[in-house]
Amino acid sequence: MIVKKYVADSVSEAMKQIRSELGRDAVILDSKPVKVGGWMGLFAKKKVEVMAAVDSPAPSQSSQEQMMPSASAGQQPSAEPALHRQVLAELREMKQAFAQYALHHQTHWPAAHRKLADFLMSQDIHPTLVYDWLEQVQSHVAGDAPWAAVRQCGAETITKWLSGHIGPPIQDETRIVHFVGPTGVGKTTTIAKIAADYVLNRRVAVGLITIDTYRIAAVEQLRTYANILDIPIEVVFSPQEFRQAIRRLERCSLILMDTAGRNYLNPMHLSELKPYLQHGMPSETYVVLSAVAKSDDLLALAKQFASLPNRKLILTKLDETCKFGNLFNLLHQCSMPLAYLTNGQSVPDDLAVAEAEALTKWLLGGLEDD
Repeated sequence: MIVKKYVADSVSEAMKQIRSELGRDAVILDSKPVKVGGWMGLFAKKKVEVMAAVDSPAPSQSSQEQMMPSASAGQQPSAEPALHRQVLAELREMKQAFAQYALHHQTHWPAAHRKLADFLMSQDIHPTLVYDWLEQVQSHVAGDAPWAAVRQCGAETITKWLSGHIGPPIQDETRIVHFVGPTGVGKTTTIAKIAADYVLNRRVAVGLITIDTYRIAAVEQLRTYANILDIPIEVVFSPQEFRQAIRRLERCSLILMDTAGRNYLNPMHLSELKPYLQHGMPSETYVVLSAVAKSDDLLALAKQFASLPNRKLILTKLDETCKFGNLFNLLHQCSMPLAYLTNGQSVPDDLAVAEAEALTKWLLGGLEDD
């Protein structure tokens, strides 16, 4: 880990130096006002001293071999990885705390920049994200620029950031798609929307499988959609029956699989699901989460599904909230790309492939142009 001290005229200037030398992953450990120069305490200039740190590059294999004792030497496995993760977690918390402090004390920011920052904070966007975005806006838009220019630059900055967190929809080579997620997020309705799109608009042969035998209503709901679309559906009660159902749907180009809504914060429920995901066919797994859930709950659920292969996100119920910060925070803190959004109950209309520009417009929809 590299730790360095910076002295600059302002926090913003120090941050520029830090980002230039240590990169965007650097975190702030401490900051304080200091006086520099002068004579006998007179005429000293006010500065800010910022302590920053960044995780240092991993040593090469040869270096590790030289530094680490061999197993034959009788050494016990080091606890360093766990300690390393703990330190990084603490550094991230410090970075968030500093960003929050900086956002509330940047009184020198121009009014238009301050207006954008305040709006993003009101949307419950993570302080680190807001601070990073505003820094980029300030580097491109002069302090005396009109509000419209600041808003436009803000939108472009957010859209560019989002583009790195958006994933493609179902790929052509995919044969089976699993839909997983907690109770009440709208998995079954989302499956119906995607099935209707592929059957009616793309003319693809689609089959449905449901292993959600905990709720009879869910089975009947999916069966109703299957009858309307005139596509086959299989109701499965065990992994053995699942393999048989797959064979019966062999003529389908795409199979969509509904799963039971469970409390997936309990690892046991996820372990019960995994046998149904091990079939050897090209597949994708969509984690379906609700836009009305709290940021911490969304992140906890996303982490539970981190071990699933080829996973993507579907965010539902965007029409049931006026704040979208939790969605951006989720994309900021987890590695799953966002593929689809839903914003209503209508099948198949209220389904959209995730697009960075559209999501930015949703976020900034309550921010007037003038």
